[in-house]
Amino acid sequence: MPGPGFKKAEDAAKRAEEIKQELRRGIYIDDKTTVRELAIRYLREYGKSNLEETTFKLEEGIFRNYIVEELGNIYLKDLNRYHIQMLKEKIIKHVSKSHANVVLIKKLRKLLRFAVKWDLIRQNVAEKVDLPKVNRKQKERLTLDQFMVVKSHIIPTIIPLESLKLNETK
Repeated sequence: MPGPGFKKAEDAAKRAEEIKQELRRGIYIDDKTTVRELAIRYLREYGKSNLEETTFKLEEGIFRNYIVEELGNIYLKDLNRYHIQMLKEKIIKHVSKSHANVVLIKKLRKLLRFAVKWDLIRQNVAEKVDLPKVNRKQKERLTLDQFMVVKSHIIPTIIPLESLKLNETK
């Protein structure tokens, strides 16, 4: 009788052989780890000892409120661009594009980089999701004439020109 999830004994044997080969080559990927378990491991093994307390609390909150809330029950092996895209859209809809950038680029990508480093996944699928474009307001620049008007009103009130003693020789 074949193992769980396999219809034929030869399919189970084939998969067992594939796993043995991956283990020998050092590329076996654990298919039972969830995003939640990865986040907990990251915070425990890396965060506590390498992050300042305020940064640790910030990351823990982002993991809990966004990443684990939305993606926590997904196995790392099943996590794909679609999941991350949906998380991005939800954050943009309810918070902002710039907040989506923080969650996605700074936290989720970082978390999945550790998963790659720890050989839990082969690639960081968060790197494949385009970040939302954040429109920054252009700073208004003064023309030279506008600057001269401002300067003429501000400079005399701050420092009287007489007190500067320009070009005095001793």
